[in-house]
Amino acid sequence: MTAPQPHKILMVDDEEELLSTNKECFEDEGFEVATTLNGFEALKMLSEKRFDAIISDYTMPRMNGIQFANYVKVNEKNSMTPIFIISGNMNHNALGQLKKVGVLGFISKPYDIYKVINIVKSKITTTTKIDSYSPELLKLFNQCILDVFSHYFKEGVKIIENKTSKNNAPLA
Repeated sequence: MTAPQPHKILMVDDEEELLSTNKECFEDEGFEVATTLNGFEALKMLSEKRFDAIISDYTMPRMNGIQFANYVKVNEKNSMTPIFIISGNMNHNALGQLKKVGVLGFISKPYDIYKVINIVKSKITTTTKIDSYSPELLKLFNQCILDVFSHYFKEGVKIIENKTSKNNAPLA
């Protein structure tokens, strides 16, 4: 039996000391961790390698967390990769934007790194089960869901139309 491969994490933070400490903690828990100090370098790394999760600082020079997450999520190759954003000063507007982009988690500074590790582990387990399927199978699965939804939606419309025509009264 083959040993399971370690989960691959990409960490992006312009604070080198914090990045180094977090990397060490994740590695102690069995993760394979790549680090970089900015979003542009992270995007380059993502184009070359697949990661199971991304943990990024929100406030960085040249590209903030929203911009970085948006670039990651619009790329089909990385669109399903869970992203966690770390911030010491997050406002409601930024939180809303990050949710729209598809960021999975928000981590407020200061934080307990081992709680963060457990959260990341649980999210990776869920998404890697889905992500382990081939792209063709996922497309087929998505199409089946759409077909089923479309069928039941059309049936629902027919039922409503029939009831409306029988009652000769429009729906409120």
